[in-house]
Formats: sequence, structure tokens, C-alpha cells
Amino acid sequence: MTDYNRPVEPVNQSLTHLALEAIGKELRQGAPYEKVGKNSRSLVRSQALSMVLMALKTGSQLKEHHAPGPATAIVLEGEIAFSSGQDEQLLKSHESVVFSADLEHGLRACQDSLVLLIIGGKE
Repeated sequence: MTDYNRPVEPVNQSLTHLALEAIGKELRQGAPYEKVGKNSRSLVRSQALSMVLMALKTGSQLKEHHAPGPATAIVLEGEIAFSSGQDEQLLKSHESVVFSADLEHGLRACQDSLVLLIIGGKE
């Protein structure tokens, strides 16, 4: 059984099952989600790869920032607005965006959403 409260280090384990729906449900029941409209959990953390699951209430946002490496944001549920400068893309369930570490970006939840962020090794 995997302890979802502690990130997996892929170097130490060759195979790990992640129940994203169940983890998302836990995130939505947490105090941060109720208080500030967002909650997240690091699922995998290593030099080569990081995965973070984020639960976002409608209207919550992540201010513009840079990722520590190339990244992919996958919308598992809901809809988000992914922004970079003046450009904004709406991403619905089962859509994703891939971007480089040097791209300043932010996002806003247009609906209650569950987003999986996958970040590659630092550039």
C-alpha cells in the first residue's frame, strides 16, 4: 500500500500505483481547499521527475511563476485558464499543455478542477 502523504522517490521504487481520483477526493476535503480554494500534494519527487496533484476551486489561481524544469499540466477534471503573458488558453478535462522552464505562466480554475503537474529534471 502506498502512503500518499509522502512523495515517492522513483530511484527507490521501480513501480508505484497512484490512485489519482482518491487522492483528489482527499485534497478536496482538506482545510487548505476549504480556506483558500486550493490544495496540492507532491506524489513523486526526485531530481529527474516531480509530479504534483492540485485540487482547485472555481476562481482560485496560481500567480505567474517559472517551473524548475520543463513541465506538463494535465486537466483531469474541470476547466482551467492557463496564461503566459498576454496569451491565455482554456483547457478542459483530458486536455494538457506542455511548456519549458523559462516560460512564465499561471493558471486560474474556471470550474472546480483537478490538475496533474509533471515536471522534468531541472534544466
